[in-house]
Amino acid sequence: MRLLLVWLVNTVSLIAVAYLMPSISVASFWTALIAALVLGLVNAVIRPILVILTLPATILTLGLFIFVINGLLFWFVGSFIQPDLVAPLRPGPARRTVLEAPRSAMSSVRQTAGGFREALGKHLLAIEERDLDALAATLADDEVLFVQSDGKLARTKKEFIEAHRGWFAMKNWRLEVKPVHIYDTPQLGVAMFSLEYRETPSGKAPTRQESVMTLVFQPRGGKWVMVLDQNTPVR
Repeated sequence: MRLLLVWLVNTVSLIAVAYLMPSISVASFWTALIAALVLGLVNAVIRPILVILTLPATILTLGLFIFVINGLLFWFVGSFIQPDLVAPLRPGPARRTVLEAPRSAMSSVRQTAGGFREALGKHLLAIEERDLDALAATLADDEVLFVQSDGKLARTKKEFIEAHRGWFAMKNWRLEVKPVHIYDTPQLGVAMFSLEYRETPSGKAPTRQESVMTLVFQPRGGKWVMVLDQNTPVR
C-alpha cells in the first residue's frame, strides 16, 4: 500500500513539474504513471551504482555532481518512455558548431528568456567574443570552482579569469560544441556540453582533445551566476 502511495505521489509530482517547467511535457496521466514507475526503479537500482562510481567527482564538486546524475537519469527515463518528455533538451544533429561562432549552441540555451538560460547564453557569448569583462560578469564573486581537463584546479574568480586570459589570446584553436543536456530548477541550473578542441601550434603537429564540459549556475544577489566549470576529458 505504501509503495502504491509513493508511486501515485511521484506521478502527481511529475505532472506538476511538467506544468511548471515549459521545457518538460507529459502526454497524459498514464505516461506520467509509467514514467514515475520507471524513474523509481532507476533511482533504486542504477542511481546508487552511479553515485558510487562518480564519488570522486561528487567530492571534488562539493556534492554538486549529484544534480548532474539526477538530471541524466531523468533525461534517460524521459527519452525511453516518451521521446518528447524532454524534447527541448535533446541535442539534434544541427547543433554542432565551432566556438569561433557558436550561434546554434547559444540559441539552444536561449529558449527561455531570463534566468539561468539567459545567464548561460551570456557566458557562451563572452567566450565566443573572448571578452574577459563580460565573462567575469557571469561568475560568482565569492567562489568559482574551475576543473580543467588537465586536472588543474582554480577556486576563485580571479584564477578563473587568469586561466582564460592566455587562452583567449591564442588564435590557433577552435572548439566544436554540442549541447548534451540542460537541467534547471528555481535554485540550480546545470548545462552539459560535448566538446572537441582542436589546436594548431606554430611549427608543431595539430592536437585534438574531446571532453565533457559541465557548467553549474546558481541565483545569487538577484541574478544567475556560474559557480562550477568542470571539464572531463574523454579517453
